[in-house]
Amino acid sequence: MPRRFEFRIYDETNESLLVDSYKLDFVTVPSGLGFVQNVSVISTDTVDYIIKQSLARTDIKLNVEFAEPGSYLRVNSFRSWYAKYIRKKVIFYYHDGTVARYMDCVIKKFELSEIKDGYNTVPITIQPLTPFYLKLDKNIIVSIQTSGKVYPYAYPYAYGGGILSNNVLTNIYFDKIPLTVKLTGRIVNPQISLRHKESQEIYATVSFPELVLAEGSYLIIDAINSRVLYFDGLTLTDGYNILDHTKETFLYADPGDSDIVVNLDQLETKASAQISYVQYVV
Repeated sequence: MPRRFEFRIYDETNESLLVDSYKLDFVTVPSGLGFVQNVSVISTDTVDYIIKQSLARTDIKLNVEFAEPGSYLRVNSFRSWYAKYIRKKVIFYYHDGTVARYMDCVIKKFELSEIKDGYNTVPITIQPLTPFYLKLDKNIIVSIQTSGKVYPYAYPYAYGGGILSNNVLTNIYFDKIPLTVKLTGRIVNPQISLRHKESQEIYATVSFPELVLAEGSYLIIDAINSRVLYFDGLTLTDGYNILDHTKETFLYADPGDSDIVVNLDQLETKASAQISYVQYVV
């Protein structure tokens, strides 16, 4: 498969649903597709010790070649497309022939030039808002099961008698990753926590202590897009004000394995917690 470059728009409430895209047919001299680290060290006579490291977000630059005839029509078509979504979350999609990577971005610079050798060469500068990530649509569904059936989750569990299922999240990135959580009722005083699997220490909790989440209602705690939404069965509203503000607003998973701890009632078999996340990569 040849290299592929696109800009994409996904649905704001269902990010697995592609709304629109614009494929860049012919791209030359791309740069910035690798990675740069920021590293702080303490130096000694023999060894330097890393005390902090992070990925630097550096601009991606590429030339888009709009072919004749009609190159200016194609240029203006792209500009109109981007103008339509300029206030939406725009995702840069890059497939190198083996792996598809995604990145939230803004187009910082679009430099229109003149037609030469049958092409209108337009240098574009893209400013990353996130690291590259794999859009694997990883969903972990935590629920109480009483049917005794076997379900094809990420881990093979057999249920029977009300067992909390599939509650392990693995983050292979070297830093925290943001999670999107959907809690579906009925849950009294909904609360969800992350716990280090090895030490059994709870390190993050989101709680709604004054809420009875009815059957058919749901909460979305979305760290990826920095929003909390509450659906009461009729209306979708901002749920920020019903949070317990003495605890976390959003959940970020530490590197390694974490248990997902949810206060589900064994008698409420329709209640569940769905955790979605993307996997950042270097």
